[in-house]
Amino acid sequence: MQFILPISTLNSQLTPHPGGSSRNKLIVFKDGTLLELFNFYNPPTEFTHWKDKPDGLIDFAMTTLPPVTAEDVHGRITQGFKDSQLEVTYEAPKKGGRVRKDGQQVAWQTTRPISIESVSTETSSSTSSLFRTDLPFFCHDVTPRQVRVPFDNEEITTHPCGAVGTAAVEVVVPEDQYDAYIKSYSVVLGAEPRKLGAATDGAEFLVGSPVPVGIQRPRVWVHAPRTAIDEEWVRERGASIRSFTVAVDGREGHGSVALGGDGVASTIRLEWG
Repeated sequence: MQFILPISTLNSQLTPHPGGSSRNKLIVFKDGTLLELFNFYNPPTEFTHWKDKPDGLIDFAMTTLPPVTAEDVHGRITQGFKDSQLEVTYEAPKKGGRVRKDGQQVAWQTTRPISIESVSTETSSSTSSLFRTDLPFFCHDVTPRQVRVPFDNEEITTHPCGAVGTAAVEVVVPEDQYDAYIKSYSVVLGAEPRKLGAATDGAEFLVGSPVPVGIQRPRVWVHAPRTAIDEEWVRERGASIRSFTVAVDGREGHGSVALGGDGVASTIRLEWG
């Protein structure tokens, strides 16, 4: 495995994780959502469920706002997954935290999807390598969200492209498991799907954002492969996040454009109108 250093302009902005093998940078939007840049710079001792993933988009998370708790979400999801065809459940909430450079304590809880057959194994409680990335995990803020995600800091949330929030997350899944994934996403997101047609058209789930900023509600779009590129994506990565769309302000009309023609830039889009 190759550990690639990020471009020099980001080095001073990356926050090392306590395990000493990874670091991250949060790109925060005004609606309280974020895009996380994540980098392994030493052999992984943490987040090992991500270590063998190809470069690019690898995972995504949902959150909750008070009075909903991590325990509430865990109970709802595990109950909903009792009859799941995907043999999946969610682990009990785990505590996480760090201390910011200014000394402020940051605390959160995570709830991650895990295969049912691994729940009773000895290793499932001691390693993250069994976590799944075909469904979103949850990161629940214990301290106020703006302590971890400073969406109230205009300097941090002002971006040259006009980005203000999350517009959509696209997920591609194997066609023969499409129905099972639609049911599973309905359980996880606590929302009913709006079916758009055949499996290749997919279904959308409308979700919320922590802070209303005058844009449409974010959507999670789940579909079977539509193109040869989608087919290759599923072969290499399995069911997983396929693209991330950012809502931008200050442009006329309606449209969307990818950040680039290849690599991770081709999987991140700007959308307006």
